[in-house]
Amino acid sequence: MASNVTCGVHDFQCIASIAAIVTCILSWGGCSVIFASWILMKRVRTPNRRMLLYLTIADFFVATGQLMGASWTLNRHLHHDARNSNCSGAHPVCVAQSFVSTLATMSSFLWSMLIAWHVYRSVLVPGTGTYWLDRHRWAQHLLCWGVPLVIVVVALSCKRLGLDTVNVEGNNVPTIASGIWCWIRTCKDDLMIGNRTAPEMPAVMTFYMITGQFWVYLAFLVIPTCYIRTKRRIKPSVNSSSYNSAALFESAQEADRLMTWVPVTLLLLRMWSCVRFVGNIILIFNEKTDDYMLTVLFNQVFLVMQAVGDSAQGFTNCVLYCLLTDSVRIELKKKLGLRLGIGRDTQTEASGPGPGEFSDTRRERQHRDEGSMHPQLNSPHESNSDTEPLLRSSINSRTPT
Repeated sequence: MASNVTCGVHDFQCIASIAAIVTCILSWGGCSVIFASWILMKRVRTPNRRMLLYLTIADFFVATGQLMGASWTLNRHLHHDARNSNCSGAHPVCVAQSFVSTLATMSSFLWSMLIAWHVYRSVLVPGTGTYWLDRHRWAQHLLCWGVPLVIVVVALSCKRLGLDTVNVEGNNVPTIASGIWCWIRTCKDDLMIGNRTAPEMPAVMTFYMITGQFWVYLAFLVIPTCYIRTKRRIKPSVNSSSYNSAALFESAQEADRLMTWVPVTLLLLRMWSCVRFVGNIILIFNEKTDDYMLTVLFNQVFLVMQAVGDSAQGFTNCVLYCLLTDSVRIELKKKLGLRLGIGRDTQTEASGPGPGEFSDTRRERQHRDEGSMHPQLNSPHESNSDTEPLLRSSINSRTPT
């Protein structure tokens, strides 16, 4: 047994592992709350919110896989376990975790992009009826689960799922974009470091791209584009003062805010693996792997940021979809028997809606009556009860990087 099993303040791998474990546990809790809201609240069970449920299932497995991987790599790190560090073979636990995390992360990205496209289409192309994927929901599952499954099976058959062992070997060589969990099996000989004849490097880079990085870049393109175009469509309505109720105006304002923060939050959470991937590739090709400052920046500081961002999707979905949505939060508290609300929530539950406030029933009735008076708000308004959580949920997306 190793004599030193402590985690020092300068041990960034240990810090990143602990940060990932804590964030994964929070995401577990967040996903559980979303599942509870689906089970307990019948009005949440709409076809559109069902897509959010599928996204949450993917996020739950992302958190599960990354928690397993972070715990396993932390144990190896603290006990200086050198087994399986020479890339002669991959540990079964590591391979299993990589399989689950990679599959779930790609699925999460696909569900997030599908949700963004659905919101975009419902707002910018109203009244056109359902599109093909709506009428054939099996195709949604084939796309969002089947495509990732095929990719992961190919990676498994090529024996490319496993641990990035470059840093484990103690050569101070930067990793590509792996977090502190297993993803793509990478060895020192796979990288062109002082040796321009690394035949496995193209294959390694290809698997890094098709199992993660490609979906990150695609999500960075699709999700902001859909929400920005939708936001531009409803912006004139938000700025307009021709509303007959505060409820409709608040609904439009909230939809506008969501379509601002969804892509911003996506970028803030998911950018770190992309920065590490590009930065480490540049270091490797320019043979600057001994640059201490850049190595610390890309593979210590940004590693901690990536460990948190890549694991936080389930938790952030819960905060946005449940905790910051008044109607869902209040009803969920009632269903769970929690009567400890304070401030406005307590007053609303105790005395009913006050001046300028609307109960859920009255708000929904006014929305239905006034939707025809503001056709440009029909889709954004419906998001208050149906599409809104989809907007909130598309924050997350993650590679097992």
